[in-house]
Amino acid sequence: MSWWSEILSWFGGSSSSKSPPAFGKGTIGGYGPVNIWWKMPDSTLKKILARMDKKNVRYFPVEAVGNASEDVLGIPAKMDAVKKKYKLVLSECRRLGIWFAPILFNDNAGKGNWMNGGVALSQRMGQARAFIDWIAEQGGKSHLVITPVGETRTSAGSQLEAYAAQKLAGFRLCTNHGSRPQSPAAWSQYACYHPFKTSEWPAGKSTHVLSDTGTILAALNLGNDPYNEGNPAALKSWISAGVKRGQAVVAYYAFQTDVYDEKSIDAMGVK
Repeated sequence: MSWWSEILSWFGGSSSSKSPPAFGKGTIGGYGPVNIWWKMPDSTLKKILARMDKKNVRYFPVEAVGNASEDVLGIPAKMDAVKKKYKLVLSECRRLGIWFAPILFNDNAGKGNWMNGGVALSQRMGQARAFIDWIAEQGGKSHLVITPVGETRTSAGSQLEAYAAQKLAGFRLCTNHGSRPQSPAAWSQYACYHPFKTSEWPAGKSTHVLSDTGTILAALNLGNDPYNEGNPAALKSWISAGVKRGQAVVAYYAFQTDVYDEKSIDAMGVK
């Protein structure tokens, strides 16, 4: 081990970097324990990403600040935990050649459904801007696809999109404005679409597809339960349809699960 590799290893990093697959050159499968990722042990996150690498699942989406009801943005200790996990995941994704696809904020904050009650995004604008500034400082452009705001529906969400577009210039950015955009925004290179059904696809094949609705999660999960682990047979069928269609990204949103779900990871692999 070189002195530089040894120093990097002290911080959980690596001197090696593997390029992720190019978008538009075949379907990329994705998996992410999106809401609870930042509270999971480092060892579990590393195990998930290692399995993704082995099975060619190369897109890792997360809700960066978890459930809105937890008010991570408003609690410094929680933000510190998120930042540590972000650095770890970015380092692992760079080493393994996986796209890290964080959704920085979700505009459903304060609505009250799906564990998103409590403080609205409009009440945490200063903290949100500071987090965007921090993201910019971390670099990692070669392995990041950042959605500044998920399910954008308010003026606060739109303001944060505009701020992120300025501060994260040069990063790959993705819009999820309104949950089901059909094309990128003027400030983004990509769009992400949240379908209601496994048979529902966006008009454009370059659009990223993420299973972030209760109805599609019920269809993809064991026992038709949005909160359960994935149903491997249903997941395989869904991504196979995406591959046949030529969709750029098909990613499974593992909602509220904090386990190592090897069968679901394997199901999302593309051969």
